[in-house]
Amino acid sequence: MSQFLRRMGEFEPARLGPEAMEYTTLPQVLKQLEPRFKKNK
Repeated sequence: MSQFLRRMGEFEPARLGPEAMEYTTLPQVLKQLEPRFKKNK
């Protein structure tokens, strides 16, 4: 059954939403990477 589910691909978000991630190191990492981000027009 587990192999069958794996073949179906992801069925959940790969990471938690922003509200759950605010207490992790994600905000600091994103701030360090901010110069690399490109703005969409």
